[in-house]
Amino acid sequence: MCSSDLGWFWWYLRGLNARFDATVVSGMWLKSRLERFGMENLHSIPFGVDRTVFNRSGRSSELRQSLLRQCGLDSNAMLLVTVGRLHPEKRLDLLIRAVTRARQHRPIGLFVIGDGVKRADAGRWAARAGHVCIAGHVSDQSNLAAIIASADALLHGSSSETFGFAVAEALCCGTPIIVPDAGGAAAFAEHAHAETYRAGSWSDAAEAIER
Repeated sequence: MCSSDLGWFWWYLRGLNARFDATVVSGMWLKSRLERFGMENLHSIPFGVDRTVFNRSGRSSELRQSLLRQCGLDSNAMLLVTVGRLHPEKRLDLLIRAVTRARQHRPIGLFVIGDGVKRADAGRWAARAGHVCIAGHVSDQSNLAAIIASADALLHGSSSETFGFAVAEALCCGTPIIVPDAGGAAAFAEHAHAETYRAGSWSDAAEAIER
């Protein structure tokens, strides 16, 4: 649905915004977007990441090998991790399709962390694609940080979230990111540590993985 179909929504938000002295948002990209729709007195205060947990210290070649084994691959393969709810907006189907295309050029495993309403679909997509492990929810943050730090890159599909915690956590762990060119994740995509792709395009995502 395009923005023009949501005129009533923006009208409501402008009215709500006008009743307050300030509106706090989680990033400059969201501030700019809301300003384009007539909202005022916006202040960007990004969320933070606990760097005592999410840092490079958890990186482990043994853990990396274990994660790749769970994807049915050896240590010579590339290891991608994605973290998030198994929900349509996270576009896991797009990510799996992109990895499948990129795998034509080199072995790649995708380790998927998260749970949600698309769990059954995710299992079917993974079985069909091969070399994709649906690991479920990881509740221990230290374990999550070690997994992210041990991956070769974090692959991300959502272009609709306001911040992108998993993306920020990956960067704190020293892990490069592959993200869409829209939404909160795109705000983290500096050239030195990121590749971007056209939001919603699995073929663009495959090319970003290859790069």
